[in-house]
Amino acid sequence: MLKEVLDRIELPLPEDVPGLTGLTPSQEASGSLDATNANGPIEEWTIPKTDITIQLVTEGSREGEFLFASDTVRRVPNFFQRVSHLAYNANATPGIFRAYFLTPGDGLDLRWNQRMPSWGQAVVFGQAVWQWVTTLLTLVLAGVAIRTLLRVGVSTVAFPGNLPWVAGGAGIPPGWWR
Repeated sequence: MLKEVLDRIELPLPEDVPGLTGLTPSQEASGSLDATNANGPIEEWTIPKTDITIQLVTEGSREGEFLFASDTVRRVPNFFQRVSHLAYNANATPGIFRAYFLTPGDGLDLRWNQRMPSWGQAVVFGQAVWQWVTTLLTLVLAGVAIRTLLRVGVSTVAFPGNLPWVAGGAGIPPGWWR
């Protein structure tokens, strides 16, 4: 969802982002910057005209990397709501969040929503209709399976000789099922 926000707002030019000049390839690949300005090392930076903040991680396995601040991540749905009416920027990926939302599992298949009928893409109570339909079908099938297993189980206990692998009830004490 944050990608959808970034795809709709005006972003600064790369040369206006502190610490992006003179990066080594390993810094660029890892997200670790040697960011400094006139006041010393940069620990956080907010995208101009937004509340989207990137902070320096100071401990843990991602120490030294700049990541979105936890407050920014928490507020992403609010940011999205505020910009969802705006047009996409030139190099945006339109509909990326919707494609992710509609794709089952952890992957992302941009063709998934093209193959799905429009009724399945509608959102009800925070889930796509196709997800509700498959949940309902799964519950119905589970109910049928449980009912079938209970019936087989009851007939097995009541009439063990009816099952071929019990060999006519041989080895079962007479009357144990009554």
